[in-house]
Amino acid sequence: MTARAIDFDIAELFPEADNDSELVVTIPRSARACYELFADVERLPEWLPIIKSAAVRQRDEHERAIEVAYMATHDRSTVGYRLRYIYSERDLSMSWSTVAGSSIQISGSVQFTAMGEKACLMRYHVDADFSVIGGMAQIGRGRQQASAVIAEFRDFMQRKTPVWPESSAPAQAPSPPADLDDLDEPLTNRRPGKA
Repeated sequence: MTARAIDFDIAELFPEADNDSELVVTIPRSARACYELFADVERLPEWLPIIKSAAVRQRDEHERAIEVAYMATHDRSTVGYRLRYIYSERDLSMSWSTVAGSSIQISGSVQFTAMGEKACLMRYHVDADFSVIGGMAQIGRGRQQASAVIAEFRDFMQRKTPVWPESSAPAQAPSPPADLDDLDEPLTNRRPGKA
């Protein structure tokens, strides 16, 4: 799909408009949990508000999305584009790029590196070329846009995932009974009048 009725700053749709730039942030969640959520690209509209839909066009043998069509909106304008993904479970990373022939050229990658069980480094890199659609992007705003995308992801990650990794989650204390008289064992301090 090509861009239509674009009357806004196209850089607002994409995380990075600087060439060859990278941001690194700390996320107080496990690297595995962060990778799994970020790699679930069908959920992108849940945490990045400007992305309105994500439709998987192709999956690999592990059922991961390898080509996805996105619709992004701002005010009353819409732009569509497709990304192809490559995943690396070994180093918790993935990369993406627009499909051949696209009027918008985007490529990028993300990697999550463990800093213990409860935190990780997120290394985020994106290149974008908007020159094909009339130079509407304000290239200087790219780093701010990347920061916004990372902030949205980190906030979503903190709201939707537990602090503790599954392997070290504290045991939950048992709930007290609704009424002490419901206990099976007799208590020495029973309320008066109860047998």
